Amino acid sequence: MKKIVELRKENNKLGETLNKENDLIFTDIVCYLRASEVSEYDQEEIINDMLNMFLDWQQQGKSIKSMIGYDYKDFVDNVISAVNPKKSYLNKIKEYTQIFLEGFCIMLTIDFAFLYLPKLLKGNLNLTYDLTVDMLIRSIIIVTTASAIVHYICKNSFELSNQKKFSKTHNFIFALSVVSIIIILILTCILLNKKVIISINIFYAIGLITIYLGYKAIKKIGVL
Repeated sequence: MKKIVELRKENNKLGETLNKENDLIFTDIVCYLRASEVSEYDQEEIINDMLNMFLDWQQQGKSIKSMIGYDYKDFVDNVISAVNPKKSYLNKIKEYTQIFLEGFCIMLTIDFAFLYLPKLLKGNLNLTYDLTVDMLIRSIIIVTTASAIVHYICKNSFELSNQKKFSKTHNFIFALSVVSIIIILILTCILLNKKVIISINIFYAIGLITIYLGYKAIKKIGVL
């Protein structure tokens, strides 16, 4: 993990030296690469190689367009095919599990901050945290939806960049999806609000939130 973080930091610094035109193209390439089956470490290696190549061209006064053509998607697909190593099923399971756990911890933090913390500050010393069915379902829906949106944007980064504005169909589908999700979340809260899965001491919940926030902080500075 530390090697990945260090490589990502190096890539971020290199990326800052790209001019505006090249940076826009490079951003789309990175987004598309993120949605590929290539492992996280290999992604950073590819990004690093591309950055060095793009910066060499930039110093020579050559644009990315003139060197790789206008079909950026085809260019990246060829690079991905050359690298070839795909994520194993074990790594995929690990990745999806990590996404869900992080999403759950975020929802737990929000749930605690807005529902339980105000009660504690008002003197309600009920030290029991109830994990309800609606909170779990809410977490699953939000995490799944957010992941799907991010994957869609990354997978279609080149097409979306070429569109100056979304079509009416895209806008309608997006609006309908948002409204549907909101309705589902509201109905879930109403129908399943009092169904408790498990009750734990509030300090265990606080401990879990603290561990999660600490993990994110440590991961950000590259210790892990």
